[in-house]
Amino acid sequence: MKTVIVEYNPKNIRHLSIIEMLKTFGLIKSLEEKSSYNKKFVEKIKESEQEIEEGKGKPIKTDDLWK
Repeated sequence: MKTVIVEYNPKNIRHLSIIEMLKTFGLIKSLEEKSSYNKKFVEKIKESEQEIEEGKGKPIKTDDLWK
């Protein structure tokens, strides 16, 4: 058995229909979506957003970032 990597636009109807056809034929075992972001970075951002919602963090205006 060989492995084929397919990159497609999930917003394109034709691409999605081809992927669905491949699923129907049993040719696709699993789909993995690669993120261009580092997982640790994304976790830090989500943690900081949660802290702000809980009142633990302090939001900074973007105008004040470079002062």
